[in-house]
Amino acid sequence: MAHASGRQGQSTPSFLVTALVLSIGWGQMACIGPASAQSVEREGAAAAAQYDEGVQRMEQGDYRAAFEIYDGLIARYPGRAVLHFQRGLVRDRLGEHQAAIADFDEGLRLSPDDAKGYYARARAYVALRDSQRMVEDLDRALQLFAPDAPELPTAYQLRGIGRSIAGDQQGAVEDIRMAVELLMARGDVAGAERARQRLGRLETDPAEAQ
Repeated sequence: MAHASGRQGQSTPSFLVTALVLSIGWGQMACIGPASAQSVEREGAAAAAQYDEGVQRMEQGDYRAAFEIYDGLIARYPGRAVLHFQRGLVRDRLGEHQAAIADFDEGLRLSPDDAKGYYARARAYVALRDSQRMVEDLDRALQLFAPDAPELPTAYQLRGIGRSIAGDQQGAVEDIRMAVELLMARGDVAGAERARQRLGRLETDPAEAQ
């Protein structure tokens, strides 16, 4: 799918979408919002149950069914940012990246300080090979995430790769180093080793690290 923006001066290599994102483990995100009881409790138990069913459908890979669930919820509760975020995630899984970005845009309009919203929209920009916007969204997400957010190591790694693509090798190295530190601090030795290998490639051959 082509991206209509004129800001693609630095485009993401096609293999970044298929190999890199999956190797870092970004592809398993099925839920942006908190537990359903918190995210849609104002709309009652039935809405909360539907929200949970949508998450379960995503975890099962039944994205079309998940889309129908969230699409119906949005028709009834259009002012709930988390529902737009969830439908955006589904659309991203379905390969409808432009439509996903439109949902993330609306979610962020309703909830402009939602770190996971920026994080998820950055993922859609990866699929559209728009590394500039990916980095911009990850910049904002990293400003907003709590220090113990589980997404931090991945966000730093992906921003580092985006910076490398843009020619900012120093910033890229700093980001990957931060990811290594965070992964080690959290006891993820295997993840830290993979990031360390990526860092080594980045320091010796930036093109290979991407």
